Amino acid sequence: MTPDVVENRPVGDDAYGSTAPERSARFTAVAPIVPVRNVSASISFYEQVLGFALLRRNADNSAALVARDSMRLMLLRVGQRRALEATREHISAYVWVDDVAGLWEELAPRLDQLPAWRVRKPFRQPYGAVEFHVKDPDGFLLFFAEDPTLQKRNAGAAGLETERDVGSGRPN
Repeated sequence: MTPDVVENRPVGDDAYGSTAPERSARFTAVAPIVPVRNVSASISFYEQVLGFALLRRNADNSAALVARDSMRLMLLRVGQRRALEATREHISAYVWVDDVAGLWEELAPRLDQLPAWRVRKPFRQPYGAVEFHVKDPDGFLLFFAEDPTLQKRNAGAAGLETERDVGSGRPN
Protein backbone atom coordinates (compact mmCIF):
# COMPACT_ATOMS: atom_id res chain seq x y z
CA MET A 1 0.00 0.00 0.00
CA THR A 2 1.44 3.33 -0.99
CA PRO A 3 -0.02 6.69 -0.05
CA ASP A 4 -1.66 8.96 -2.58
CA VAL A 5 -0.84 12.61 -2.14
CA VAL A 6 -4.21 14.33 -2.20
CA GLU A 7 -3.22 17.70 -0.84
CA ASN A 8 -0.18 19.36 0.60
CA ARG A 9 -0.97 20.10 4.21
CA PRO A 10 1.66 21.06 6.78
CA VAL A 11 2.64 18.28 9.18
CA GLY A 12 0.73 18.69 12.44
CA ASP A 13 -2.61 19.60 10.92
CA ASP A 14 -5.39 17.22 11.81
CA ALA A 15 -7.77 15.57 9.35
CA TYR A 16 -10.14 18.52 9.51
CA GLY A 17 -7.59 21.13 8.50
CA SER A 18 -7.16 22.83 11.87
CA THR A 19 -3.80 22.95 13.59
CA ALA A 20 -3.50 20.61 16.57
CA PRO A 21 -3.52 22.29 19.99
CA GLU A 22 -0.28 22.95 21.83
CA ARG A 23 1.13 19.78 23.36
CA SER A 24 3.38 19.08 26.31
CA ALA A 25 5.00 15.96 24.88
CA ARG A 26 6.57 15.44 21.48
CA PHE A 27 6.77 12.13 19.62
CA THR A 28 10.43 11.42 18.94
CA ALA A 29 10.43 8.05 17.15
CA VAL A 30 8.39 4.97 16.41
CA ALA A 31 9.61 1.37 16.53
CA PRO A 32 7.36 -1.12 14.75
CA ILE A 33 7.60 -4.61 16.19
CA VAL A 34 8.79 -6.96 13.45
CA PRO A 35 8.36 -10.72 13.96
CA VAL A 36 11.52 -12.65 13.00
CA ARG A 37 12.66 -16.27 13.13
CA ASN A 38 16.21 -15.53 14.21
CA VAL A 39 17.05 -12.28 16.00
CA SER A 40 20.82 -12.59 15.38
CA ALA A 41 20.35 -13.18 11.64
CA SER A 42 17.96 -10.24 11.43
CA ILE A 43 20.38 -7.97 13.30
CA SER A 44 23.09 -8.94 10.83
CA PHE A 45 20.83 -8.12 7.87
CA TYR A 46 19.81 -4.72 9.22
CA GLU A 47 23.39 -3.81 10.18
CA GLN A 48 25.30 -5.19 7.20
CA VAL A 49 22.79 -4.58 4.40
CA LEU A 50 20.74 -1.55 5.45
CA GLY A 51 23.26 0.26 7.67
CA PHE A 52 21.33 0.10 10.95
CA ALA A 53 23.05 -0.06 14.35
CA LEU A 54 22.18 -2.40 17.19
CA LEU A 55 20.95 -0.35 20.16
CA ARG A 56 20.15 -3.24 22.49
CA ARG A 57 19.38 -6.93 22.59
CA ASN A 58 17.77 -9.12 25.24
CA ALA A 59 20.15 -11.50 26.99
CA ASP A 60 18.15 -14.50 25.75
CA ASN A 61 18.28 -13.17 22.16
CA SER A 62 14.48 -13.01 22.00
CA ALA A 63 14.32 -9.35 20.96
CA ALA A 64 16.50 -6.49 19.77
CA LEU A 65 16.23 -2.84 18.88
CA VAL A 66 18.00 -1.60 15.74
CA ALA A 67 18.10 1.98 14.48
CA ARG A 68 19.24 4.19 11.68
CA ASP A 69 18.85 7.90 12.33
CA SER A 70 15.37 8.27 13.89
CA MET A 71 14.08 5.02 12.33
CA ARG A 72 13.85 2.17 14.84
CA LEU A 73 12.68 -1.42 14.56
CA MET A 74 12.02 -3.89 17.36
CA LEU A 75 12.95 -7.37 16.18
CA LEU A 76 10.96 -9.97 18.12
CA ARG A 77 11.67 -13.71 17.88
CA VAL A 78 8.46 -15.51 16.97
CA GLY A 79 8.09 -19.25 16.59
CA GLN A 80 4.57 -19.29 15.17
CA ARG A 81 4.57 -19.93 11.44
CA ARG A 82 1.30 -18.01 11.03
CA ALA A 83 2.78 -14.83 12.53
CA LEU A 84 5.73 -14.98 10.16
CA GLU A 85 3.42 -15.65 7.20
CA ALA A 86 1.25 -12.69 8.17
CA THR A 87 4.35 -10.49 8.26
CA ARG A 88 5.51 -11.74 4.86
CA GLU A 89 2.08 -11.26 3.28
CA HIS A 90 0.58 -8.22 4.99
CA ILE A 91 3.04 -6.10 6.97
CA SER A 92 5.26 -3.34 5.61
CA ALA A 93 6.75 0.01 6.54
CA TYR A 94 6.91 3.13 4.41
CA VAL A 95 10.13 4.92 5.35
CA TRP A 96 10.56 8.53 4.28
CA VAL A 97 14.16 9.60 3.60
CA ASP A 98 15.56 12.95 2.52
CA ASP A 99 17.65 11.58 -0.36
CA VAL A 100 16.34 8.31 -1.78
CA ALA A 101 18.81 8.38 -4.69
CA GLY A 102 21.70 8.77 -2.26
CA LEU A 103 20.40 5.96 -0.07
CA TRP A 104 20.01 3.68 -3.09
CA GLU A 105 23.56 4.50 -4.19
CA GLU A 106 24.85 3.64 -0.70
CA LEU A 107 22.91 0.38 -0.39
CA ALA A 108 22.93 -0.90 -4.00
CA PRO A 109 26.20 -2.88 -3.78
CA ARG A 110 24.81 -4.85 -0.82
CA LEU A 111 21.26 -5.09 -2.18
CA ASP A 112 22.65 -6.52 -5.44
CA GLN A 113 23.77 -9.55 -3.40
CA LEU A 114 20.17 -10.36 -2.38
CA PRO A 115 17.81 -12.51 -4.46
CA ALA A 116 16.03 -10.36 -7.06
CA TRP A 117 12.59 -11.02 -5.54
CA ARG A 118 13.69 -9.22 -2.33
CA VAL A 119 14.59 -5.90 -3.97
CA ARG A 120 12.83 -3.49 -6.29
CA LYS A 121 15.06 -0.82 -7.82
CA PRO A 122 14.10 2.89 -7.61
CA PHE A 123 11.14 4.06 -9.65
CA ARG A 124 8.77 7.03 -9.63
CA GLN A 125 5.21 6.56 -8.43
CA PRO A 126 2.42 8.35 -10.36
CA TYR A 127 1.95 10.71 -7.37
CA GLY A 128 5.60 11.77 -7.61
CA ALA A 129 7.43 9.82 -4.91
CA VAL A 130 10.64 8.08 -5.90
CA GLU A 131 10.94 4.82 -3.96
CA PHE A 132 12.60 1.42 -3.80
CA HIS A 133 11.61 -1.72 -1.91
CA VAL A 134 13.53 -4.25 0.20
CA LYS A 135 12.33 -7.40 1.98
CA ASP A 136 14.17 -8.54 5.10
CA PRO A 137 15.01 -12.25 5.65
CA ASP A 138 11.53 -12.97 7.06
CA GLY A 139 9.60 -11.04 4.42
CA PHE A 140 9.03 -7.70 6.20
CA LEU A 141 8.74 -5.21 3.34
CA LEU A 142 10.37 -1.79 3.63
CA PHE A 143 9.47 0.95 1.16
CA PHE A 144 12.14 3.67 1.10
CA ALA A 145 10.81 6.87 -0.44
CA GLU A 146 11.41 10.55 -0.81
CA ASP A 147 8.35 12.67 -0.08
CA PRO A 148 7.38 14.35 -3.37
CA THR A 149 6.28 17.47 -1.51
CA LEU A 150 9.73 17.82 0.05
CA GLN A 151 11.92 16.83 -2.90
CA LYS A 152 14.45 19.54 -3.60
CA ARG A 153 17.79 18.21 -4.73
CA ASN A 154 16.42 15.20 -6.61
CA ALA A 155 13.24 16.70 -8.07
CA GLY A 156 14.35 15.99 -11.61
CA ALA A 157 15.50 12.38 -11.20
CA ALA A 158 15.64 11.14 -14.76
CA GLY A 159 15.08 7.72 -16.25
CA LEU A 160 12.80 6.36 -13.53
CA GLU A 161 9.83 4.27 -14.51
CA THR A 162 6.43 5.04 -13.01
CA GLU A 163 4.24 2.49 -11.25
CA ARG A 164 1.90 2.71 -14.24
CA ASP A 165 4.76 1.74 -16.58
CA VAL A 166 5.90 -1.35 -14.69
CA GLY A 167 2.92 -2.69 -12.74
CA SER A 168 3.10 -3.22 -9.02
CA GLY A 169 6.55 -4.83 -9.05
CA ARG A 170 6.18 -5.31 -5.31
CA PRO A 171 8.66 -7.90 -4.07
CA ASN A 172 6.85 -11.02 -2.90
